Amino acid sequence: MTDFSTLKLSRVALLTIIGLSWIEPSYAKSVLISRVYDQNLGRGLEVIARIKVIDENNEPVSQQLDEKDFTIKADGKAVEGFTLRKPDAVTPDPSRIIILLDMSGSMNDPDANNQVRGMAAIKAIRSFIKSIETKNLPTEIAILPFAENGSSCGGGYLPPPVEINTISQKFSVSNRKFLDTELSELEKKFIGDKSQRPCGATNIREPLKNAIQYFRSNYTRKQYVNQPQIRLGIILLSDGYDPYLSNRNKPDLKNLEKLLRDNRAITLHTLGYGSENQNDTSKVDITVLERLAKASRGVKKFSANGAEISEALDKFLKALLGEYEIIYKPTNTERGSEQTVEVSVDGVSTQKQFRLNNNPTLPGHIRVQILVMTTIAGGILAYLPFLVWTRLLEKNA
Repeated sequence: MTDFSTLKLSRVALLTIIGLSWIEPSYAKSVLISRVYDQNLGRGLEVIARIKVIDENNEPVSQQLDEKDFTIKADGKAVEGFTLRKPDAVTPDPSRIIILLDMSGSMNDPDANNQVRGMAAIKAIRSFIKSIETKNLPTEIAILPFAENGSSCGGGYLPPPVEINTISQKFSVSNRKFLDTELSELEKKFIGDKSQRPCGATNIREPLKNAIQYFRSNYTRKQYVNQPQIRLGIILLSDGYDPYLSNRNKPDLKNLEKLLRDNRAITLHTLGYGSENQNDTSKVDITVLERLAKASRGVKKFSANGAEISEALDKFLKALLGEYEIIYKPTNTERGSEQTVEVSVDGVSTQKQFRLNNNPTLPGHIRVQILVMTTIAGGILAYLPFLVWTRLLEKNA
């Protein structure tokens, strides 16, 4: 190749890079409207739509979007002059989160930072709870350790089974002190005598199935689009693999995926913690965790060290609660009327029907006119009897 052709190709490559740098980034893979309601706070009737924008990794597009990125239609007509609130400025709806924490024997092993996996995971959960408390989020958490009897459990610690009828007790007290006490008890399992440390095997399928069934039985009754939605989230943190789920010839994985798809109100986020090395007996089956998260439109993360666990948990919280809010004035203000709002981002759109529940407030200038006319009419009606009575007295005098 000649120097001239090399120079020519370099110029072409440079121009290509410059051209690509002007292309707008693609954010949205899907757009969801979680809730639509109306309110009248003296500014006139307003419609508020809660919107979640999801990227190709099923993670929320949290702060990058502005008004120019949204297209809003009300009953098929474009809405101009709407107000956008970003997730940090939106008070989230209440949520319930179940944390399924793997307490199998491999959680005694060191991670990539030479920290005991179980201790590092508990530290990350503490930070997660503190973040929720600091932000004053309306969130209740249940921490459920899980493992099943393994071949090496000769008197070691084995958590109680995760059963549907006992999960509610974990939600009975949701303050940080209660959760901190629970985590402290779990920490003791990793620092005591070796014969008393976690020793079980990983069984993901039973705890996860029961957590889903618990939410479905207690929270997934019909929720109306104009009412606050209780967000239901499950965080699965595991450093091992479930042989029944990893066996592609068995129906266990497909059955769990179907259960998640049939219960869309429940979001599962999965966090693999440990090693992907196929020669490691405590390897994480990333494919299983990814398929489970994908079935519920959740997020899958993998980490080899505890320092990244906190970041992953924070992303899970944003994925569950992070929403934009669109506020606009409806063209039809008749109470009880059925209306449709359509939201588009980056060429991806969705719509939702709702019913107006509040009466409209008349514009300010109309209210002033009514006040003036009422005052004049009241004055006339008050003065007229006095005038008639005066004329009558004069006539009879």
